[in-house]
This record gives sequence, C-alpha cells and structure tokens, in this order.
Amino acid sequence: MATARCRFLLVAGIVLALTTSCGEDDGGDGSAAEPTTEDTMAATTSTTEPEGVAPEELQGEWVTTLASGEIAELQIGGNYYRIKREQAQGGGHLEVDGDTMTFAPNDTGCDATGEYTWSITDGSLTMTMLNHDPCVRKDMLVDKVYTRKDG
Repeated sequence: MATARCRFLLVAGIVLALTTSCGEDDGGDGSAAEPTTEDTMAATTSTTEPEGVAPEELQGEWVTTLASGEIAELQIGGNYYRIKREQAQGGGHLEVDGDTMTFAPNDTGCDATGEYTWSITDGSLTMTMLNHDPCVRKDMLVDKVYTRKDG
C-alpha cells in the first residue's frame, strides 16, 4: 500500500509531466519548454485561507472583568467561539469577514445571529454590536475590553 508521501510524489510527477508535455509551446524543435516554479507551485499548493476563518491575531483566549466583578473568558478559534463566566458558558459557530464578526445561533438556547465589528488596539480587543443581538453573549461583548489571557 502506498504511503501518503508516495501518493504525493506520484501526483506531483503526473502534474509535472502534464505541465511539461501539454502546456507549453515546444519552441519548434520538438522539445517541451521547462515548467516554471510558479507553474509547479500553483498545481500543488494553495495559500488562501478558508472563508470566514478568524485571523490569527484574533484567535486565542481573552479575558475581561464584568461590572459585577466576574471574570468573563472569550475563546476564539478558526470558526468557533466559547464564552465562559463563572459556571455559565456558551458558544458556537463564528465567521469573520474583515473587521466584522458574525456569531451564529448556538446550542445554548440562543437562536439569533449577532454581528459585531472588532478591533485590537494596544493588545486590547473591543467589539461593537452592529445589529440587535437578543442573546446573552451581548452582555459579555458590548462595551467590554478584553486582554489576552496569560498562558
């Protein structure tokens, strides 16, 4: 059975052979032009991130202190979020497009979508609500300043 590396090399070889034999003018002497590095790289790699993924600077664990004195923790991953406060927690799907975060309805009783803008200034994360978000998460997002949680 072929290993993943062998399958990759086989596919890369086929791509290289197709690029060499099918894609270029032979220059009149019957020999194919050499493929460029860009041709080979384009055929085997992708540098684009999936749509909606939170940028690296936004991902991680953040904390803030609420007016009640409770500590709220916000965890942001590629396409998810989790908010925790004392014994209560919730979370769900998250999409980020530029400076807009969209929190999807979640499994903790909130069936509404919330849209917020976000910014990080001097290491502090702030969010501003764009639409009416009836979910409890707004109480832990709006007018709060989050800082990175210590490792």
